[in-house]
Amino acid sequence: MLVFSDFNYGLLPQTLVEKIILLCKKNNVRIVADSQTSSQVGDIARYKDMMLVTPTEKEVRVALNNIDDGLPILAQKLCEKANPTFLVITLAGEGVFIHLPDQNGQWENDMLPAINSNAVDPAGAGDCFLAASSLALCSGATPWQAFYIASIAAACQVDTLGNQPLSFNTLQQRVLESFKL
Repeated sequence: MLVFSDFNYGLLPQTLVEKIILLCKKNNVRIVADSQTSSQVGDIARYKDMMLVTPTEKEVRVALNNIDDGLPILAQKLCEKANPTFLVITLAGEGVFIHLPDQNGQWENDMLPAINSNAVDPAGAGDCFLAASSLALCSGATPWQAFYIASIAAACQVDTLGNQPLSFNTLQQRVLESFKL
């Protein structure tokens, strides 16, 4: 798996991104992407044919230059432009909006609420979500399983001050605890 985690400081010009994508496709490497729009302006739509993209709502709106439409329409428009296999729009303390293809070639929309609504520090939550969901998908999890695990991972991340690495043991413990509820 290859992860594009683009903070938009100019290190990933479009020609390089396209060459990397072609090389990954040629070698059956799964690719996922996130493109930050915080201190710099990014464009998640430039990452075409990814297995998974996990932009924030703001990042989708910036990529599409669209401040008016609701999440289902935004998600559909981003999928038409970038063609990801799976799209999850992260919504900070509100959770995630999931946009998945169904068996009939249509798209299914759903949400998972934030598991931790009392964040100590939101730094790294989106990165943690992308990493956990990507690894779960590559390990054979269904999208729903992957996004649930990733939501738990993000909840663990926001429990710490600063962007700290999440240990497998912590994630495993929290996943097991979630099934005991």
